[in-house]
Amino acid sequence: MEQTASVPAILEKTQCATLEQLRKKLDSGDAETLSLVDDTAKALAFGINNIINIIDPELIVIGGLIRELGTYLLTPLRQYISRISLLKNKPVEYSVLEGNLVTLGGARFSFDEMFGA
Repeated sequence: MEQTASVPAILEKTQCATLEQLRKKLDSGDAETLSLVDDTAKALAFGINNIINIIDPELIVIGGLIRELGTYLLTPLRQYISRISLLKNKPVEYSVLEGNLVTLGGARFSFDEMFGA
C-alpha cells in the first residue's frame, strides 16, 4: 500500500516536488492528477474495506501528510468504501491531531484500558 497510496508515491507519479505543487495541480483541475488521486482513493478503499470487514471499527481515521489532499482524496475514498463494503455507514474522516499519532493512540488506548473510558 505504501508504494501506491503514500504521499511520496503520489508526488513521484504526478512529478511534483512538494505537496503545494500537487495541490495547485488539483486546484487547477489537472485531469491526470485528479485521476491519479482517484486511483489512490480506490486502492486505499480496498485496503480499508478489508479492515472494516475483519474488525468492524466504529470510525476510520486517516492521518499523516495525505490529509493535505483534502476532499480530492476523501470524497472518492468514501464513495468507493460505501460501494464495496459489506458493513455500511462507516464514517471516514481525517485526523485532526498533529505530531506522533502512534504514540498518542497508544497512550489513549492504555488510558481507556486502565480507567474504562
